[in-house]
Amino acid sequence: MKNHENDAAPAPIGEASSEHFVASQRLAGLSVLLVDDGPDNQALLGRFLTASGATVEFAANGAEAVEKARNGDHDVVLMDMEMPVVDGYTAARSLRAGGYLPPIVALTAHSTAGEREKCLAQGCSDYLAKPFKPNALVDTIERVVRPERTAPAETHMESEFAGDPILGPLIANFVKNLPSRVAALSSAQERSDWSEIENLAHQMAGAAGGYGFPAMGRIAAKIEMQAKDKAPAEILATSIGTFASLCSAAARPGSTLH
Repeated sequence: MKNHENDAAPAPIGEASSEHFVASQRLAGLSVLLVDDGPDNQALLGRFLTASGATVEFAANGAEAVEKARNGDHDVVLMDMEMPVVDGYTAARSLRAGGYLPPIVALTAHSTAGEREKCLAQGCSDYLAKPFKPNALVDTIERVVRPERTAPAETHMESEFAGDPILGPLIANFVKNLPSRVAALSSAQERSDWSEIENLAHQMAGAAGGYGFPAMGRIAAKIEMQAKDKAPAEILATSIGTFASLCSAAARPGSTLH
């Protein structure tokens, strides 16, 4: 392993909080590839993961991550984005370009909205900004690996800007057009029109968050990447189905838009 004595110290993982980590078996049966160039971070995160029931394999840079991910059978990859040799952005992009399908969660010291989109655009499934709480890590892994367990039971979804007197009418119009967007995406999927799927998903990835529907934007960004990489039909169909469900929840009566 590379000696990091002269390198800048990696961003801290844990966060001081009165919320204590409680060991559980929430990740029982899961195999995690943990990619981080900091031995201290590896030890700390590895402890949280094994205490939650997961088995953990380690990689110290993006090059190792790509090799171990392709040759392994992991349920999820936790990818530090700032590393020597090959960074996490390049590693995630390389894995997706090669058809790698398991979720990749970005771990980064940057917490801006632009950083999240940058990570998603490289093929990451979700994002955690350091420092983060151990329970947030377990929650995120469950969300990307076992979405059926963490999906909200709500029958409608509300914009983050619901009630805003200026944005209300714009949000209402955006939601009104969601069924036609889903229809267009489904039609392009039936024709295997990768370019059109990528274009439609790109538009939604950029717009949904601005109208207060970040989850919708994240799945659209995922669809865009899958279309760009020509992912297997069943994988793309699952993502489009999730997107359609979110659009349906937003358009369902009961959503507060203005």
